[in-house]
Amino acid sequence: MRIVLEKRGICSDILKATKKYNEEHVKIQAKQIFLNEITTPREYTIEDICYKDNSVVPIIEESAKLKIGMELLKMGVKVTIKDVPHMITEVRKEYGCLFEYIEK
Repeated sequence: MRIVLEKRGICSDILKATKKYNEEHVKIQAKQIFLNEITTPREYTIEDICYKDNSVVPIIEESAKLKIGMELLKMGVKVTIKDVPHMITEVRKEYGCLFEYIEK
């Protein structure tokens, strides 16, 4: 979207600010999970990772839950993705064996 706007000479400051806010929010959420909710050993399970809840279409590109999962991995947390088989297939295509997987 930003590239389309910029090609037409339209300022995309709001889009840039929104993207930056969303990135910072993911980091804040991951830190809160890490500090407040993780027990020893450091493990966390994320369920229903699709971008939109209850979607049958496996859209994971902008999934905040996956982004939080990646931040937790950086903190040394073992992250398990629990979802329906077709969603897990999509996550595996993109992230391989970074996560553990459990099918619902």
